[in-house]
Amino acid sequence: MEDEYLKKVQRYYSNAERSNDLGQELIRYLCETFELQPDDILAANSICSDDLNSMQFPHISKDFLGPFNMGGLDGFPFTGITGMTAFGHHAPKDGALLIFYAPHIGIPLHGDPGTVLRTRQQHVSACCGAATGALPKADVAIADADCNSLDYQMDYIKQIFNRPANKARILAHKEPWRQMIVATEVMYEAIHERIMELVAIVMRSGDFHCKYLFLLGGIFINGDAGKGSFGAYRHHKVITNPGTSLQEERDLLGGFEAYHLKNLQAKAAGQ
Repeated sequence: MEDEYLKKVQRYYSNAERSNDLGQELIRYLCETFELQPDDILAANSICSDDLNSMQFPHISKDFLGPFNMGGLDGFPFTGITGMTAFGHHAPKDGALLIFYAPHIGIPLHGDPGTVLRTRQQHVSACCGAATGALPKADVAIADADCNSLDYQMDYIKQIFNRPANKARILAHKEPWRQMIVATEVMYEAIHERIMELVAIVMRSGDFHCKYLFLLGGIFINGDAGKGSFGAYRHHKVITNPGTSLQEERDLLGGFEAYHLKNLQAKAAGQ
């Protein structure tokens, strides 16, 4: 049976799959490839604090330990060095750490990206609302972010979107939904850059107490209430023995995609 909703999402994110399916495959892939048990892995999420994400995010934490929550508005890792260091100290003995990071965007079954129909609401609303509110305006200058502001996370997201190159990318499109697609890409890049920066700092300090550090980045896509969510992975790598003289890095995205394709083919053959 054709998945009408997935087909809609793949118009905008061609490699997207249902997040529950991806979550279960991720557990099997990591455990089989690295000879781990699910409770050998402590997960951290850097995703938006939106309540919709809490309802729709795949419950890998039922299998993995955690999660440790790093993200604030739109998934930016506002817990910073302190949060990353604490996470590094919480690893199970001889185990692994997994960091999943992603901005999110709603895609309704009927309508344009950047909105979603939430539980017990009659009309679609913005998703991510913070990203929508932070979209740059051509004739408006943004003041420097103030860490004492009562809305400093939103202030910082506005700073990201209003960097000259980012602002030009977003405002190159007139339709609000196209601006949201681009703004989500901009946010992903900012989150990825900050996660990598924090990981490098904590590795240099020797505060990752684990055998494996898995890094998984992408776009988290919210569907309408009761319709589930979707994920489009962009970056997946493992760092073995992080912060030691034996440290090694390798890409996992290709391996995971091949693993996923093999499972899809096996599922199709069994039908």
